[in-house]
Amino acid sequence: MLKKSHVGKWLSATVLAFFEDAKTLITNAMAALGTTPVTFAASQTAFEASLINLDSLFKTGAASAHSKKLLELDAKRDGLFTGVRLLVQSHTYHPDAEVRAAASLLELSINAYGRGLVRRPLADETAIINSLLNDWKEKSSLVGALPAIAGLPAFVTALTAANTEFNTLYLKRTTETAQEPGFTTEEAQAATIAAYEAVLVKIKGYSEVAENPAPWKTLLSQLSALWDKYETNEAIREGHGAAAKAAAKPS
Repeated sequence: MLKKSHVGKWLSATVLAFFEDAKTLITNAMAALGTTPVTFAASQTAFEASLINLDSLFKTGAASAHSKKLLELDAKRDGLFTGVRLLVQSHTYHPDAEVRAAASLLELSINAYGRGLVRRPLADETAIINSLLNDWKEKSSLVGALPAIAGLPAFVTALTAANTEFNTLYLKRTTETAQEPGFTTEEAQAATIAAYEAVLVKIKGYSEVAENPAPWKTLLSQLSALWDKYETNEAIREGHGAAAKAAAKPS
């Protein structure tokens, strides 16, 4: 579920986002449970405290000056994506049957990536938008459907540009922050990883011995799925990076 050697290769922002998402799943599970066992609460508190420290290290770096611009770009692409989704959805009711069919194909492709995209972690949202736009450029049925929706190509062009601009600045902030003198998150990350592992041990224990193990098993499954999602996204990012480097080499 958690491979420390893999986490060590991730961008600092991705590490932080993963643990923030894990914290949310744990918090929600305990709220649904009603009463948090005392022995688990101690481990949960220690994990959250380590995460606060890691978060503060990341946000106090000089490169966080990019943060305001990133928020603006994120809001811009969220608005464009929402516009794309609503435009496509509205055309599923178009009087022309061919337009309805094209819109239905595009709507299915959007829904395939899940609802609530604009509420996903930043890096996750970037990867999903890229995948969706690539589908629309590469899959023949979708390429043919795009021109049937009046105004959609312009939206797609703007969304592509906004997502690219966001990702470029996001990676720049991460790189600059990591290179800052005095910005060392290795110990903070190690502490967070250790605290999270302690939480996982507790969850696994309760999933085996609790009077009602179902909620604990569900939480364990959710955290495992979260790990798989981040690991897949990072593998894709690393693959793209390797491909770009290979392409840049003189033949």
